[in-house]
Amino acid sequence: MAVSPTAGLAHYTAQVGEMNAQLFNDFLGQARRQLNPDELIYLIYDGAPAHRYAVNPAANTELKILPAYSPFLNIVEHSKRLVR
Repeated sequence: MAVSPTAGLAHYTAQVGEMNAQLFNDFLGQARRQLNPDELIYLIYDGAPAHRYAVNPAANTELKILPAYSPFLNIVEHSKRLVR
């Protein structure tokens, strides 16, 4: 899930089965293409094994990894609580 503070939900996808680095990098590229190419974008992700080899998808994009245990900083953790 990619969420923008100004645009709201920017991109999402569901993966059935195993997630891997290639699928994650494809997601980063798709998410980046949904946002203004002229704006500086930060893509923030957690330390899941599939995320370990993240590749920056475009110019004006910075990748930032969350600290090892940070459920209060991870928006996905909040969305899981809302669905239950």
